[in-house]
Amino acid sequence: MAQVETEISPDGTYIVSRTTLDDQHPPTSLPADYLSISELPSDARGALEAVFGHLHSLNRWVFDLTLQELRLYDERYLTSGPREWSRDGTTWHELPHEIRFTGQEMYPVYKLDAEWMAHLQELVRAGEQPFLAAQHLHEARRHRGTRFRWIEATTAAELAIKEALLRIEPKFAPLLLEVPSPPLGRLYGSVLDAVAGQRSPFLQALQKGVEVRNRLVHRPSEPDPDPQELADYVSDVDGALRHLRGLCRVRNPDIRIEQLHRIVQWDHPGAA
Repeated sequence: MAQVETEISPDGTYIVSRTTLDDQHPPTSLPADYLSISELPSDARGALEAVFGHLHSLNRWVFDLTLQELRLYDERYLTSGPREWSRDGTTWHELPHEIRFTGQEMYPVYKLDAEWMAHLQELVRAGEQPFLAAQHLHEARRHRGTRFRWIEATTAAELAIKEALLRIEPKFAPLLLEVPSPPLGRLYGSVLDAVAGQRSPFLQALQKGVEVRNRLVHRPSEPDPDPQELADYVSDVDGALRHLRGLCRVRNPDIRIEQLHRIVQWDHPGAA
């Protein structure tokens, strides 16, 4: 695969991924007026689908970073833009593809301001991967039942601390992945302190959250959590994940902390 560039559009409304193919690559022989990918020779069709599949995965990466950083959780904000190709980088041709409609709804369009655009572009430039734990936190926000939302939030906390410790100190992988994990309170407490120099400011909330989750999982008759208590807990887990990301970023020489959004600067201890 040729080198790929991924960036946020100047107006902050969409993500663009581009790549340049050499002259021997089958898609470079595309006619400008063909009707569909299915009409192409099989070698050109397969090569082109592989290229756009890779570009789509890169756009998905940036989208997941955006959901994580802006603390959004509704994937309806993601729409698929056109797939285009050009011989000279000036005149672009859209690739027709099948579109199927199963219904129609209207969703708001969100536009990133200049500071958020710079923040996300910096993370893209540094190649930061979003925490997988953020997906569980999204589920904790969008699920309807307080019981299951609490369980998802706790799963997010459990996964996030492992992701953070592995980013800070990869040699911990055998201990974190191949043997039973220490209690969550110890991971966010003494272990995080030993590895990153500080405990989580959300340690007590997370310890309580695990106790509630265990009762919910092992006791079918356990009452569902109170909605406000759940909202507070999800907020605490969100804060814990932001704190972990900050601890990782200040140790990543590829990330320029001063380029990140001012409202998350507090998540990055030691960053001036």
